[in-house]
Amino acid sequence: MDIFTPAVQRGPPLTRLINRMTLLQILACAVGKDVIFNKSNVVGFEDHRHQVTVMLENGKQYEGDLLVGADGVRSKVPLYLGYAYAGALSLAYLGNKNLYTCYTGIADFVPADIESVGFRVLLGHKQYFVFSDVVARKM
Repeated sequence: MDIFTPAVQRGPPLTRLINRMTLLQILACAVGKDVIFNKSNVVGFEDHRHQVTVMLENGKQYEGDLLVGADGVRSKVPLYLGYAYAGALSLAYLGNKNLYTCYTGIADFVPADIESVGFRVLLGHKQYFVFSDVVARKM
């Protein structure tokens, strides 16, 4: 499905899908393993226009060209960037009818009509199922 051309022509935000593990592998190869710190909680950052300083929970600070918040559903990075929705979400939302549980997975599957249909939504009673092409013969 061509989502790039309409975004360029009409101006809506471009949305692309990528497997999180693939993204992390791309980023790790680009920056090198010596600058990856697991179990390091970000507690803030300062944007210096062309650089960013990241503050970690252990008191250490690091500078870089950009900050990527690819650390999962409990990430605090969206909050620090000012996305209000991130603070409104809770992993324990019992009784709130405006939130949904989302399960994700990747399957080695290519439907016969992948060239014309790259995104599907199957609707059910109080539930729905979405699947889309995430490249490399995976859905």
